[in-house]
Amino acid sequence: MLAAEHRLQKPTDFAVTMRGARKFRAGELLFYYLPTPTPIKFGFIISKKVSKLAVVRNRLRRVLGEQIRAKVDLEKLTGNVVITVLQAPQNDSAAFAASIDQWLAKL
Repeated sequence: MLAAEHRLQKPTDFAVTMRGARKFRAGELLFYYLPTPTPIKFGFIISKKVSKLAVVRNRLRRVLGEQIRAKVDLEKLTGNVVITVLQAPQNDSAAFAASIDQWLAKL
C-alpha cells in the first residue's frame, strides 16, 4: 500500500488533477498527470464497468498500488497522478507493470 503522503484522498484533488492534466493511455490504464511542486501523489479510479464486485475493484486498486510502489521512485517525482482502469486485464500484475513502464518512459 502506498503511504498516505503519496495518495490523493480528497474528491477535489481528483477533480483538479483530471481537469488540468495531460493524458496518456497505456494498455488498460489511462493516466492523468498534473505537474505540481509537491511530492508525487497517486489516485486510482476503477468504475463498476470494470467489475460489479467491489472485491475485484479493491483488488485491482491494491495491485496497482503495489506496482507503483515497486516501480516508481516516489521521492524523486513530483505531481499528481490519477490512474483510471479501463478494463480488467486477465493477468493484472503483468499488464499493470507493462503499462506503468510505458508511462514512466513517456515521463
